[in-house]
Amino acid sequence: LNNAAVVVCGAGSEVVKSTREKYDSREANLQLAKLPRNKRALTSVGADLISISFTADTRCNLLFYFVGLSGKVGNPRPRKREVGSFTSGVEDDAGTQYDWRTITHPFQVVLEVVGVIPFVIWALNYDHYWRTRTIGLNITTSQVKVALEPNDLHTVFLHFDDFTDPKSPLTEWFCWLQKRHLEKLQLSDYQKSLYCENYARSKGVKYEENFNEGAHKLTLSQMRDLEKKMTRQEIIFLRCKAMKKRWRIPKENQEFVDFLGTSRSSIVEEGNNRLPSSNSIPLYQRQYSSPLEALTCLVRESNSFLSPIIAVNFYISSLDLIIPNDECSTKSIPSIISVMAVSSEFKASNPLFSDKYDLPREYITMNFSVCGLVWNIGDNGAEDIELSRFRNGSFVGLAYMCDCDDSTVNDVVTLDFRTTLYPSQDPVQTFSVNLEFCNVALILNPLPLLSSLNVLLALFGLPFRPVTETTRNLARKMSNVVEDASETNDYITHIRTDIQIRINDVSVLFMIDREQIYRGVLDFSISEVGINCRTDGLSGKLSILPQTLELCAAQVSRHQPNLRDGILLWKLMPLKPILTIDGARIDAIAVPETESSEPIMKRLQIDTKIGAESFAFNASPSAVVALIGIANSLEVLRRSNNSDAEETVHAQLERRK
Repeated sequence: LNNAAVVVCGAGSEVVKSTREKYDSREANLQLAKLPRNKRALTSVGADLISISFTADTRCNLLFYFVGLSGKVGNPRPRKREVGSFTSGVEDDAGTQYDWRTITHPFQVVLEVVGVIPFVIWALNYDHYWRTRTIGLNITTSQVKVALEPNDLHTVFLHFDDFTDPKSPLTEWFCWLQKRHLEKLQLSDYQKSLYCENYARSKGVKYEENFNEGAHKLTLSQMRDLEKKMTRQEIIFLRCKAMKKRWRIPKENQEFVDFLGTSRSSIVEEGNNRLPSSNSIPLYQRQYSSPLEALTCLVRESNSFLSPIIAVNFYISSLDLIIPNDECSTKSIPSIISVMAVSSEFKASNPLFSDKYDLPREYITMNFSVCGLVWNIGDNGAEDIELSRFRNGSFVGLAYMCDCDDSTVNDVVTLDFRTTLYPSQDPVQTFSVNLEFCNVALILNPLPLLSSLNVLLALFGLPFRPVTETTRNLARKMSNVVEDASETNDYITHIRTDIQIRINDVSVLFMIDREQIYRGVLDFSISEVGINCRTDGLSGKLSILPQTLELCAAQVSRHQPNLRDGILLWKLMPLKPILTIDGARIDAIAVPETESSEPIMKRLQIDTKIGAESFAFNASPSAVVALIGIANSLEVLRRSNNSDAEETVHAQLERRK
């Protein structure tokens, strides 16, 4: 496919925000629905070339190759009406012109879908070995550049939210249509009993339950018509119900024995005539009324879409996040966050078919790593602002990599996420997170940092639909949900977390003069900090154990101009450390109260302990002068907070008027 694109037309973020501020929720939806086409924004996702092929090996994986994949947003230009012209009530959108802004610059993507043949076999027929298959997706991209423009990204979010939000009119209509279709296909109890009787008769078996000699006999075509209105699980359930006195599972069936062992379930005595349930919850430590009921559960779980192993891997050679100018500020400074060699591996499996019987089962794993991180200041838009520069003329950024002597340190950010489950009637889930951040120098450059934070805060202000329900109504609904859940077979899993964060060889550099970095910096070095957090339900413990923390005077010696290297070197001055903290420790323990009058929320008692073995401060004149210089350079942050507060108060007064 050459020059292919998908265009979504809808209201822009600015129009949506202004409309929802003027009108209530219902009236705002009506106004947005009546918005003419020539006043709506466009979201375009296209590529210069899309190639679809299959690998030539026995696996026959599906390949998608995108060349020049990009995304952009177009906002309609205001139309100028000519003097003396006459326009009708219907506005023509044929001559509408748009101002296009690029969201993602063109890049190349290769998608490899693994397990196409097993998926086709499972979709068209029954695959007995479906749970042993592997369905995967491998994504590899070239350099990706994304512009973090808040209004444009909000427009993209709104356009795709119309198709994904459960409360959107389109999704609600589709769900209503699907519900009506399922209600139309749903069989009555008489039809289910009739199907069981005729299926047992076709196999030469007498159906003993509510058997009626004069029951209507169905032909083979009529039986198939009834099966078309049922799912696979319903067909298996009714057939097992009809043949429960005849069908026998051989004892040498190792697959069935392994299923009972991995699910830690058993079969009750034959005298129990309790009918099986088509939707069995929970799956672990369950007592089945008959072997056929366990067989129904085995077939249903082994044939579900999530039974096989699902693996997703992606690799991005470099990712550039472009933070544009802040339109609300006169002193706006663009910046670029460059992340090199981003890779991730995700793997999920069904814990029901694990080899472990009584031990916790690991069923979701994810590894994420970043090889390099650089946060530079953009060359365009910052010439009129007095900022510090390096000797090569480039602006001083916000984050660089350190020249680490340890050759074993390769990744700047490493994340290891694992989810385990202990099989029981109330499964206990444990989330383990290991995060490591190392070999980075952060420069506290106030003006670029303030400008970037304003843009990022505006980016996270997503235009969600306004909430019209009060907190009391929400609490009443939550209490009703809890009461309904206690009456049904639904269960809530017990959750535990184990979070470990390691910060190694990270330095925070404070500029004494925000316009001249070579006048000196203060290096707040963090050699190693361990943060451990473990929770069990509502109780938990948080421990922060840093090693020796020092604040020393330093001098920048060299800056690598290459953006991909982004290495910053500095040397410590032969002076005593300004600040030294040894043996610091922070502990916080949260314990829920056993007696609480609240039906849902419980009160927590949190005990916090903060201490250190030694604390030394060097009050020399040079140290005091350096600290005063840092305080003066950070004065702009305090001024910005005061100005934001004044603007907020002014806006509130205007609204009251």
